[in-house]
Amino acid sequence: MPKLLIISVLGILLSGCAGMGYAIDNYSGVPVHHHQTTGDTWRIFDKPSESRMMVTSSIGSAIAQGLGQGLLLNAVDNTPPEPRFRQAARGYLDLTNREECEITDAYLIVRPQFEVTYECPAGADTEVTPYPETETPDQDANDEYEYD
Repeated sequence: MPKLLIISVLGILLSGCAGMGYAIDNYSGVPVHHHQTTGDTWRIFDKPSESRMMVTSSIGSAIAQGLGQGLLLNAVDNTPPEPRFRQAARGYLDLTNREECEITDAYLIVRPQFEVTYECPAGADTEVTPYPETETPDQDANDEYEYD
């Protein structure tokens, strides 16, 4: 029985590493945009040339989620539900002049980071309007998605 427990724990740890590796490989160096919605400020790492973005909770929210899970010994997953990540992505697309683009998928990369893919109709104006940056309470001047 202890062998099964060890294998299960290793599987969980390695799956988290795979997600983190994906985030690093695909979003390292991508500028972060802070997008405020009702209830939270989100960090958006947009790759318009690839029609995808990574959406993550604000640093403050992510820390609170991590502390909550740690105190509960990971018994409860308090990652915000996927529809909230879609809502943040939708709002960001609208604010960057991509109202006609449709979200096609959203999936967890690693808690609390989701990748959201989108598709824009042929002939749609998809030129990205520069996003107006706003200061947020937990925004750090050096806030970049870097893991090196």
